[in-house]
Amino acid sequence: MKSFCVSHSRDVDGISSAAMVAAATGAGLLLSDYPVLIRDLRRVPKDAKRFVLCDMGVDAADPGPFLKALGAVASRSKVTYIDHHFISEDTEKRIRELGVEYVHDESECASMLTYSRFREDLPEGAWRVALLGAVTDGMDSSPMASRLMETTDRLHVLAEAGLLSNAVMANRGRPGFAYSVAGALSRMEEPHRVRGVEAAALRQLTSTKDLARLVRSRARKLGGFAYVVVPPAASGNAADLVPGEAGVEVGVSLVRAGDRYMVELRGTSRYGGHLGKAISHVAAQFGGSGGGHRLAAGGNIPAWRKEDFLQALSREV
Repeated sequence: MKSFCVSHSRDVDGISSAAMVAAATGAGLLLSDYPVLIRDLRRVPKDAKRFVLCDMGVDAADPGPFLKALGAVASRSKVTYIDHHFISEDTEKRIRELGVEYVHDESECASMLTYSRFREDLPEGAWRVALLGAVTDGMDSSPMASRLMETTDRLHVLAEAGLLSNAVMANRGRPGFAYSVAGALSRMEEPHRVRGVEAAALRQLTSTKDLARLVRSRARKLGGFAYVVVPPAASGNAADLVPGEAGVEVGVSLVRAGDRYMVELRGTSRYGGHLGKAISHVAAQFGGSGGGHRLAAGGNIPAWRKEDFLQALSREV
C-alpha cells in the first residue's frame, strides 16, 4: 500500500482532513476516535510507505502509549502528523525525535493545516473542503481561514458547513456515513449533494431543540461552570448548549459509556483559562485522560469518580 491515513471520525474537521489526504495521496482511510486511537495506530498496514495522522491530539497527561504506537509506525513508514490541539514542549520534542514530520498550530484547524501541507497535490477547490472544517471547529477567523473566506461567498460556506456538521452529528455511531462523506469530499463534492446529508441535518436540528430543553432542565451550576449529564441516546453536543441555557461561561456535558463517562467542555470567548489543559490535569487525577483547545476540550473518566472529578474541575476552571 502506498499511503494510509487515520483521522478523527466524530467531526467535520477530522473527516475533511481525511478527505484531503485521500485526494492528495490516494490514501486508504481509517476514521478513528480517542478511546480506540492506540488500537487503530496498530492497525496501520505494515506495507504502507506513507502514513498521515490528522486531528488526533496527544493525551497530555500520559503520552507514552501514543508515542510508542506512533513510533512503531514511524519505524517502517514515512509519517506526517497534523494536529492543532494543545501539546507540551517535551511531547512535541519526543514526537520529532521519532522522525515524524509534525505539522502543528493551535491557531488553525486540522483541515486548514492539512490543506496547507498538501496544497500542491490537491485538486482545484480543495480550499472549500478546508473551510468546512474551519467553520465547524469555530476557527474560520484564523489567519489562513479568514484569507480564504474573503475570496468566496461566506453565507454559502456557512450553509454547507452547517448542513454537514448536523448530518455528521446525527449519524454518530454509524461509521459508514462518515466514510461516505469523506469519499464525497475527496472528490470535491458539495455537502448538500452528498446522499443523506440534507435529511440527516434536518433530523438533527429537531434533536438539538429537544436537547436544549433537556439541558435547560438538568444543568447544574458548580463553581465557575455548569454541567449536565445526558443519556447516550441524546443526539448532539450538550456542552455547546450549556453556557447559553445555564448562563455561564463554561459548559460541561457527561455521557455514560459503559464504565466511563465521556466528558466535553466548551467555553465562551470571555473565559480566560485553557480548557484543554484543565481537563488533562484533572482527568489524570482520577484515572482518566483528556485534552483539547482553549475553549473546546474533551476526555473521559471512570464512572465511579464522576463527583470527585466535577469537584476538582470546579477548582481548576
